[in-house]
Amino acid sequence: MKRALTLVLLIAFVSLELAAQKSRFDLNPAGIEVHDQYKKATGFFVFTPKSVAEGDTLGLVVFIHGFGGINPVNYGAWLREIIEAGNAVIYPRYQRSMYLTSPQKFAHNAATGIRGGLDLIAAEALAVDTSNITYVGHSYGGTLSAYMMAKEDSLQFPKAFAGLLAAPGTNRFEGSRLSRYSSIKPDAQIVIVTHEGDYTTGTEFAELVHETAVRTPKRIWIRQAEQTIDSFSIGQGHNECYALDMGFDTGYRNYNSKKAIRIGSTDPIDRNLYWPLSLELAASAKTNEIIGLLKEKRTAFEFGLAPNGKRLEALPIQYGEPLVVPAERVEGNR
Repeated sequence: MKRALTLVLLIAFVSLELAAQKSRFDLNPAGIEVHDQYKKATGFFVFTPKSVAEGDTLGLVVFIHGFGGINPVNYGAWLREIIEAGNAVIYPRYQRSMYLTSPQKFAHNAATGIRGGLDLIAAEALAVDTSNITYVGHSYGGTLSAYMMAKEDSLQFPKAFAGLLAAPGTNRFEGSRLSRYSSIKPDAQIVIVTHEGDYTTGTEFAELVHETAVRTPKRIWIRQAEQTIDSFSIGQGHNECYALDMGFDTGYRNYNSKKAIRIGSTDPIDRNLYWPLSLELAASAKTNEIIGLLKEKRTAFEFGLAPNGKRLEALPIQYGEPLVVPAERVEGNR
C-alpha cells in the first residue's frame, strides 16, 4: 500500500513538472537581443544589448539561477540592469525541471551551458570580451558560481575575475558543492551577501567559501538584516534579489516561478545593494581594477536611502584574510 501511494504521488508530481514546461513562449525583453539555446537541461540563453556602438566591446557576466529558477523572469529587472550597463549575459540552465535533474549533474550541466554560451559568442562574432568572467549567482547558483571559479582550469574557462554570491547555499541538495574553495585564484574578487532571515540556505555555505577561499584576500561578506523606518520596511529572506521584468518571462510555471511572480519586487536591496555591486564588479572586470569596498576596507556598506528619503542602516562587512596554502592542498578542490 505504501509503495503504491508513493508511485501515485510520483506520477502526479512528474505530471505537474511536465505541465509546467508546456507553457513556454519566446522571450521579448525590450532593447535586448536573445540568443536562445535553452530547451535542454544543459541549455543557455545569451543576452546582449540590441544596440552596441561601433568599436565598443561588451563585458561578460555569467548569471546562474537558484534551484528551480529556470524562468529568468525571477531576475529580469536585475538582468536588464547588467545588460544595459554594457554586458553580455550567459544564463545557463542546469535543471530540466525543478526535481527531475539530480543535483549531482547540476555543475556539469551548468558548465556545459556556459561552454555553449562561449562557443555561440565566438561563432556569432559578438563584440564580447571573453578574456574573463564575472559570475553572479543566487542560492544554488551562488554555489555553482563558486564551483566554476574553483574549477576554471580543469573546465578551461576564461579567468574568473569575480563572483557575487547572493544568499548562496544548497540546503540538503549537496551534489555540486565542494569541501573547500582554496583553488579559487589569488586575483579573484569574491563578494558574498547573506540575509539574516534566510531559513532556506542560511549562512553555512557562505561561511565555507569565506573561510576556505584563502588564496585570495579579495573577499568580503555582507550581512543584511530586516529594517523598518517609519512605515517602510525591507525584508531579510532568501529571495530578496527577486526583481521582475516580464519581458524575460519564458512562460514556464513551477512552484519557484509562481512564487517569484507573486513576491518579486524592486526595492532598496536591489537598487542599493545587489545591482550596484554586480555593476561595479562587471565594470571593474573591463579595467582589471579592484572594487571600492576592497580598496578602501570599509567597515560597513552604506545602504543608501529608503523610498521615504530616510537613510537606511549601513550593513556590516567581514573581510577575508589571506593565508598561505601549500601547493599540495590546492587540488582543484573537491
